[in-house]
Amino acid sequence: MPGVAHFNDNIRDGLKGSVFIDTDNGFINGKDGLENRIKTGIVGEIDYNADIKGFTKQPTQAITYVEAHDNHTLWDKLELTNPETSEADRTKMHRLASSILVRLRTVELDVFLDVFRVRHAKARVGFTHLD
Repeated sequence: MPGVAHFNDNIRDGLKGSVFIDTDNGFINGKDGLENRIKTGIVGEIDYNADIKGFTKQPTQAITYVEAHDNHTLWDKLELTNPETSEADRTKMHRLASSILVRLRTVELDVFLDVFRVRHAKARVGFTHLD
């Protein structure tokens, strides 16, 4: 729809894994086969070529984010999906996600809003209070 932007869950889930499955990995934390999904997000979800096809006509019609929304922060998700990984390596994963967002051709919602932020709540249904 011209003049209207939509939240881009494709790049979010492609980078960190599904927000609905706690243990699902994404590109930054080790899941293979997501390269075209990430490339599609980088070009702004436009129909770029035969392999990279998105849902927008203009890159500004996609609002990209990784964590400024419901569910786990990126750091929480990395702790859930990679519990045996060192904090230093999870920090590198977090920085990779942020670096990819900076390079996008879309409307960026949260490039650095929740950098390394943690929500201290066991159940994450919608928004939870922050300690």
